[in-house]
Amino acid sequence: MHAILSLIILIAVAGLVVWGITTLIPMPPQFKTAIYVVTVVALVLYVLSAFGLWSGFDLARPRRLR
Repeated sequence: MHAILSLIILIAVAGLVVWGITTLIPMPPQFKTAIYVVTVVALVLYVLSAFGLWSGFDLARPRRLR
């Protein structure tokens, strides 16, 4: 339950940051679209990694010391 809540908070914070950047900083529409696409792809990969469906992004799971 804690992991899902953390993911929801992460997605909400990322959304607020992207909204703030695209709203407060004047930029061409192409840059805004690029920011949206990069953010969505990064979040999807992070969520897939957090649920163990993609192993190419190991930041979601802490490593155990042996």
